[in-house]
Amino acid sequence: MELVLQRALLWMVLLPLLGAALNGLWGRRASRATVQTVAVGSAAGAFALAAAAFCYLVSQRHLGGQNAVLDWTVYRWFSLTVRGVSVPVDVRFVMDSLSGVMALVVTGVGLLVHIYACGYMAKEPSYARFFSYMNLFTASILVLVLASNFPLMFVGWEGVGLCSYLLIGFWFETPAFALAGRKAFVTNRIGDFGVLIGMLILVRATGSFEFEKINHSVNAVTTQFVLPTARWV
Repeated sequence: MELVLQRALLWMVLLPLLGAALNGLWGRRASRATVQTVAVGSAAGAFALAAAAFCYLVSQRHLGGQNAVLDWTVYRWFSLTVRGVSVPVDVRFVMDSLSGVMALVVTGVGLLVHIYACGYMAKEPSYARFFSYMNLFTASILVLVLASNFPLMFVGWEGVGLCSYLLIGFWFETPAFALAGRKAFVTNRIGDFGVLIGMLILVRATGSFEFEKINHSVNAVTTQFVLPTARWV
């Protein structure tokens, strides 16, 4: 059961991503009912997986597993040499109590928004394009929430920024909406710079991009910054 739910972390992201691809590539040639089924179905599938994984964590906690965690490593993405040490970066998803709650919020609220949009956007000519963006937005937030390290989280962050630009400027034929989309894009790029600087500082100080290892190094890193006689090497 645990192995199935660990793999479900990947499928939680892949389902809305697959929905985005299907509606983005073939939605214009499909009926609106098909577009709805793909979009809402992929969001509902992600919510079902999130709920199942979260219920498992709750059950493990009641059985005495205070730090119950589900994680799944997909593959080794790349390695970076920092201070002569190789720092691996994996495509790895982790669900603990906090990220589990966030995954439920993302998929649950996202599903409701998808259902509401079926009626709200019923007369929109670019029906499939809208739902493609919505599915991609859901997948991006899930990557952001479930990522075990900063580089993978940054991929989700960039996906959310892209979808913000696409959705805010969805009716780009109207100059005001197109301008708002560009403003959102520029603002996100400023945020990107800050995130990248923070990532480099943390990997320099802790030797890892993984959130778990960074958290375990907090005391040592804090001492390096606080003590005036200590050197940061």
